[in-house]
Amino acid sequence: MNQNSLFAYRESEKNTGENRRVAVYRYMLAQGGYGATDDEIINTLGIKHASMAGTRLQLMKLGAVTKTDNRRLTEAGNPADVYVAIPGVSVRKAPPKTERDHMETAARKKIKAMSDDELRSFVDQGSDDSGVPDEDAFFDLFGR
Repeated sequence: MNQNSLFAYRESEKNTGENRRVAVYRYMLAQGGYGATDDEIINTLGIKHASMAGTRLQLMKLGAVTKTDNRRLTEAGNPADVYVAIPGVSVRKAPPKTERDHMETAARKKIKAMSDDELRSFVDQGSDDSGVPDEDAFFDLFGR
């Protein structure tokens, strides 16, 4: 990807998902088999950290990006997954929401509305010795 393309993204409307998806995908295509980490993309394109994971997940759902077995260190020295782009995929439209996406959104809203005591009770009620909530208890909360 040439510097003009990078500058164009930095100066574009960064807040649109389509612009982010297209810019990240083009950047990753330019990296070829070497791929890129989220950290590398964030630092190169100037995308906010909070937006990057969602953008990459959308690209993965579209089949435009895949995770490799490789890891590289971030600027902070932490290991990070490396992703590569798959050529020829249209990334202009966001992937459609699945039923699970809608259920997770509803679950987050309900959990957010709980008091600390309600949340503690919910977590304690549905967990085993590992401290991980039981899936059935979690979905029972939402009337499954």
